[in-house]
Amino acid sequence: MSELISEAHTTNNRLQSLEARLSTIEQAVQEDPEVTELANEVFTILPSKAQIEEYNAPEQSLPAKLPEEQGGPIAYSGRVADVAALTDSNELQVQRALDKLQSNTARVHHDDGHDERRYYKEV
Repeated sequence: MSELISEAHTTNNRLQSLEARLSTIEQAVQEDPEVTELANEVFTILPSKAQIEEYNAPEQSLPAKLPEEQGGPIAYSGRVADVAALTDSNELQVQRALDKLQSNTARVHHDDGHDERRYYKEV
């Protein structure tokens, strides 16, 4: 009888361990809805690679953002700080959103030229 009780305790401990591991996995897999919402907003204002190149041209003919009446803001520089400013978010939140976009879509890329990482989307 004591062997049966001991085995029941062992089985119970294993089950609790599996439940804890499953809970940890579920938490890691669940997406933060705020990051998802911000990622959608960030995607709409990301520049194309051509816009980044034009922004970085010596004459720098583009403003930091496109006026609202011309189709909405675009973070021409592609810098995290500029994207954060346009979305009224902090840079860490924007970086998380950009990481999510890069892992979930093949249309978002980055360029490490010009001494700073710049993000852009394929159009």
